[in-house]
Amino acid sequence: MKSFKVAMVFTLLLASFIAFAEPQCSTIETCINKVSAITKKPYFWSNKRALKDKVVLSNNFKINQNNADSFISRLLFDNGFTRIKYEDGYQIIFSRDIRYNSTPLKTVKELKNLGESDDYVMVSIPVDHIFEASLITKNLRPFMSRYGRVIGNDEGKKIILQDTVNNSKRLVKLINKMKRNYSDKEVKEYTKKYNRINKLKQRIKQLEAAKKV
Repeated sequence: MKSFKVAMVFTLLLASFIAFAEPQCSTIETCINKVSAITKKPYFWSNKRALKDKVVLSNNFKINQNNADSFISRLLFDNGFTRIKYEDGYQIIFSRDIRYNSTPLKTVKELKNLGESDDYVMVSIPVDHIFEASLITKNLRPFMSRYGRVIGNDEGKKIILQDTVNNSKRLVKLINKMKRNYSDKEVKEYTKKYNRINKLKQRIKQLEAAKKV
């Protein structure tokens, strides 16, 4: 009986040691499978070899229900991938191909309510003046992530940006700091300049269209 108890204790200790020593995941692919099992969300991808790179986790880093989504989102982003919604799960693509895929369009308020994530999102940010979107976006591009995009919709008085959730939150803060109160004189001058440039662009388009005829 005593030998049986000793054997049981030894077995439990061995099992605990194996569980502790076993890595949670060792490649991008096995990490995806680990997260999929935790979150119950299916993943699919088309390039088998692309996700074979090794992953190193410290012994005290544990993937769990609380961090699984943000962990896999960051892991994919750091390795040149991203995930996009597909039905009840996700498709994994190269980050460079994000511009060929649709991403959810969010307001600034909706963006603030999103948790930490390196998934890509599109955000519509209102501005006060017809000339302001172009002025801000011109200075915003150096702060975009590698595959982030931004355009200024002057007529709609909006800035449309597509970047990761985490970087989009940072960019929105930056945009708010770039905004300022313009004097009536400045508004008139910038609006006049905007209208002149806009007319010039339209004239160039007309000339290019005439050449094709």
